[in-house]
Amino acid sequence: MTLKQLEAFYWAAVLSNFALAAERLHITQSALSKRIAELEEHLLHELFDRSRRKAELTESGQVLLPQVEKLLALVNGIPQSLAGEQDSIPLSGVCRLGLSELSAATWLPKAIDSFRVQHPDLSLEPHIFLSRELEDLVLRGELDIAVIAGLPESDSIAYEKVAEIDFSWVASPRRTLQSHHLTPELLQQTDVLMHQPNSGLAPTIKTWLRNKSIKLERVILCNSLTAMTGMVVADMGISYLPSAYVRPLLQKGKLVELHSEPPLQPLHYTFIWLKNDPRRLLRVVKQNLHECIDFSLPPVLWEE
Repeated sequence: MTLKQLEAFYWAAVLSNFALAAERLHITQSALSKRIAELEEHLLHELFDRSRRKAELTESGQVLLPQVEKLLALVNGIPQSLAGEQDSIPLSGVCRLGLSELSAATWLPKAIDSFRVQHPDLSLEPHIFLSRELEDLVLRGELDIAVIAGLPESDSIAYEKVAEIDFSWVASPRRTLQSHHLTPELLQQTDVLMHQPNSGLAPTIKTWLRNKSIKLERVILCNSLTAMTGMVVADMGISYLPSAYVRPLLQKGKLVELHSEPPLQPLHYTFIWLKNDPRRLLRVVKQNLHECIDFSLPPVLWEE
């Protein structure tokens, strides 16, 4: 029984997929299957039910998994005790980073430039999706780490708060308004551009509307922040958008802010990654991204 065999078993069990586990360990799927078969032969127990499409554990596999998890945590704790020394070594390979459109439009270019200098042999591969989609991709092992709006829903995901974002209600100055105060009547009589339900912002705005006993009558759903902003500028409706993101448009008179009581609550953005993933890659990437994440950076689209 070897450490490589135990790692193969652990990641196949956690990800429920031999192909993804092989990719995580940078080996071929046949090599991973061979390691698991050798482990089963050594233990005299089948660990996976081969009759299922997913990599589902047998009863023996379920008994073994928590023991292997503890063992790998102990083994991986050894290099982590020397983290300060190891973290100065540049990373290599690929990091699949999940993020929202707001991150891509603000701090991502700065982050990529920084990684190119500090880790020239690392390819930072961005994947742009809504928050709940990003969480699913992390759970399936298709992303190494992600930055999402709000908190994760799954207990299998670890998270760390990284920023707090203010949001504002905005409208086109072309819209005829008696005042810049947002009233329940205005919300119910006009088109409201809303983020999709799988956006991390959706629970926050639902809570705000519920607390004010407002049921929207005219809703336009949109999954693109840029498209939504353009639609508000074109006076297709009002919406709630990141305050710093739209500030240049407010300053240029392309949007006006609508004041609400109470104001929208700030939204936390968080790092998420698969629990018990001990890789140095995650620790170093998080450290580097902390230095780059700045949602107040103006999108280049708004520059003259």
